[in-house]
Amino acid sequence: MRTSVWRELAISPSTDEREIRRAYARRLKIVHPEDDPEGFQALRAAFEQALNHARHAAWEADNGWNDDDAVDEGLDAPAAPLGENHAPPPATPSTEASPQDPALVAEMARDRADRDEHQRRCDALSEALRQAAPDSETVLTALVAVFRSPALGALDVHDSTEHWLDQLAAQRGPGFEVLLEPTITFFGWDHRPVGDHWRPGLGALQHRADLETLKRLRSRASAGHVAFMALSRPIGPRERMQARLRPELGRQISDLLARIDHEVPYVLNYLNPAAVAWWREYLSRPRFGLGSIWFAGIVTLLSALVVSAGAPAGSEGVGFLAGAGVGLSGSILLALAGHYLFVLPRWRRRAGFTADSFWRACGWAPVTALLMLLNAFLPPDPSPVQSIAVPGAVLAGIGLIWWAALVSDANRWSQRLHWLWTWPGLFIPLWFVAVAQMENRPAFYLTLVIVMLLMPVGGLHLARRWPARGAAHILASGVLIAAAAVGAGLAAVSPSFWVGAPAAAILFLAGAAGAVAAASQHPLMLNLRRWGTPLGLVAIFIGLVAVDPADQTPAIVFFAWGGAWIGGVLALTTLGDLLLAHWPQRARKRHKSADHIA
Repeated sequence: MRTSVWRELAISPSTDEREIRRAYARRLKIVHPEDDPEGFQALRAAFEQALNHARHAAWEADNGWNDDDAVDEGLDAPAAPLGENHAPPPATPSTEASPQDPALVAEMARDRADRDEHQRRCDALSEALRQAAPDSETVLTALVAVFRSPALGALDVHDSTEHWLDQLAAQRGPGFEVLLEPTITFFGWDHRPVGDHWRPGLGALQHRADLETLKRLRSRASAGHVAFMALSRPIGPRERMQARLRPELGRQISDLLARIDHEVPYVLNYLNPAAVAWWREYLSRPRFGLGSIWFAGIVTLLSALVVSAGAPAGSEGVGFLAGAGVGLSGSILLALAGHYLFVLPRWRRRAGFTADSFWRACGWAPVTALLMLLNAFLPPDPSPVQSIAVPGAVLAGIGLIWWAALVSDANRWSQRLHWLWTWPGLFIPLWFVAVAQMENRPAFYLTLVIVMLLMPVGGLHLARRWPARGAAHILASGVLIAAAAVGAGLAAVSPSFWVGAPAAAILFLAGAAGAVAAASQHPLMLNLRRWGTPLGLVAIFIGLVAVDPADQTPAIVFFAWGGAWIGGVLALTTLGDLLLAHWPQRARKRHKSADHIA
């Protein structure tokens, strides 16, 4: 091959393509197409001839051929024209290139000097970024100096510098943001195909996307601006009050934190760590929802009506307000207890609370029934027994609800409350009927409240375990029918005998069992119970208003007729369901699952 090719590239003859490409890149810094078109054509021709020679030599080595002068002569042929009006320059006289060639030695010295200067400029940029408070102008000036470094014409220097600047631009911290746009523009990272095997600039591009997200969050027009600002400020009394008075703020912060955790975790560096920790802990606890508000409202109203009904003449308004205050405070305390004490997912996962034993999984239900019957037989207030029974009922209720929360199925509160609200036609009439026998019986009143709380906590859990067929179903239905019939009979004779409180307790327990069993009962019997209970009570109430016996108070009469009616409807519908369950034609079409009702 003509030595003019190697002289043009300023290297010794070589078959290393990498060395040839580096030499070509170094020469491009000196020979510019705009300033010296003919010199560029000659350099390009020499580069292509050297590549052809290196590739042919590699092919010969792979196929076991020896050096052949004829091949070299063929490869030394002039390269094809690079342009329509440009031909390669004529060959120069053949002279042997050697490492002692002054031109080559000078070129190699300039290359070493350029590389040393490039390293000094990179060190200056690193030093500017290491400052405690980097100056943006200084960092930008040092970066431009690196871009103008003559050594970047070498492919190896260009590649290593590109990777190094990509790592710098991807870092989060003061001063590094200045590197983003100039570096991305200089190397053209925005315009490279995504499928490139070698893809520098990904870290810098991700850093820029994070900064754009941060800029949007800081804009008032952004949907997450309010949540971002709340997480950026320290937590004080004002922020704690906003968290409780503005539920939508909690939802926005929850959505923003979820997005930051999964998409842009870098944004956490611009938030207040104490505020983020406080909001995470605050949002992890159950909050008051619509179900809690309904519960507080119903308990407050019932308490106000009960107290006003028992107040002396002329003080009904005061009694109403006092009852409303007691009911509101009590309902709030109970809701707080339900939210903060009885939702225990970590405890629920313990093996000791997941066994299938009946007494471990459902034993709180019969214990609650025994507690209600015990309080129903206690003498009314004033008596020393009641002073002991009230705190005992409170403690027992807390323990029972805790027990039910630990072993019950892990259903959402909205799911449980919806299941309970499916049967208001039975529970609300039962409550009003039992009110007549709760006077001067605070322990009995508290036990009824405990039963109402246990229904949303563990009612769905019991409904899934209620026997739906076979001998167990017949036995359970028979016990329910007997309880409802006994409660109806006791309520009917209550004006003549002192059995009102036990009758109310048995009716309430039978009603709770009927609501649990309704998950697998026939739709016809369910509809009869839903409509028959409230309509019958309305008819009884109209009769009491129209005809008021002189020797009996309306409350006792209402309890007698209402309790008999509710117990009778409950017993008859359960009996009807039992008969339909064993009717041959309907035996396979009767069951409804508790999950469907929930």
